[in-house]
Amino acid sequence: MQSVTLEGVKTAVDLPVAAASDLAARVAQEHGVTITAVEDAQTANAAADLLRDIWRTPNGWPLPPEVFLALGHTGNYVVAAYLDDVIVAASAGFRTGDAVPHLHSHITGVTESCRHRSVGYAIKLHQRAWALGQGITAISWTFDPLHKRNARFNLAKLGGQLVTYLPNFYGEMLDEVNRGTPSDRALIEWDLVQEVPQRGADSVVPNVADAAYLVVLDADGNPSAAADLAGLVADASTLTIALPDDIESLRRTAPDLALAWQQAVSAAFGQALGAGWSVVGFHPERHYVLRRSESHAS
Repeated sequence: MQSVTLEGVKTAVDLPVAAASDLAARVAQEHGVTITAVEDAQTANAAADLLRDIWRTPNGWPLPPEVFLALGHTGNYVVAAYLDDVIVAASAGFRTGDAVPHLHSHITGVTESCRHRSVGYAIKLHQRAWALGQGITAISWTFDPLHKRNARFNLAKLGGQLVTYLPNFYGEMLDEVNRGTPSDRALIEWDLVQEVPQRGADSVVPNVADAAYLVVLDADGNPSAAADLAGLVADASTLTIALPDDIESLRRTAPDLALAWQQAVSAAFGQALGAGWSVVGFHPERHYVLRRSESHAS
């Protein structure tokens, strides 16, 4: 381990820098992914264009090339990822925090054709190794809490902790991925000192035998928050919050149904997190699994 003293912290912290770097390099090599820093205008333009194409934004880039370059120049995290010398992903994050700094990962995008090739996983492991090398022990990011695949990835694959639900965080968004519902976001915090879950850990199914459903479906498959949210939150031992199979498709083809899902999930999270419950896992059928935080347990 490398000993790193964090600014504002009196004691040195042993960080697993070498192990994190080895893991990141091994996973990238296994999947043929090459990850490089964005350091020149040509790469910055390619990364910005890639993100624009992924989100299909109507008014320019989600992150302009000059911002990629400015972030990199000031010591932040900006990378592009390649398969067979073709750019397939990009990511940008910035340092934040006071006494103990952390990295906020603002945006990461992978082309649709490569989303099942572990490119995103390779980037996150690279990001973790980079941050630990800088003496940073946590990464945060927001994600669309209605997006089932991303929820499973963040919670089960990486071992991140969902700490806050942020209703309509960005206001109205006009890109093709987010358009049609309020821009709710969930904030993830990832403890980098903890070991990354072992391969296959994301297939472990949490026990939800006695769980109460906070989102229910009618006979036609229309979602709504459970009628007695407050009662369920007060009395249950375990809670679950269900998600649609593909929120992006619903936003395009059934916007009213997508909005109903957003409203139901938002109400469920608002009631549960406000009462001190915590997300503890992800179930393949019941989705978010919540249990009482120790400080709120009776």
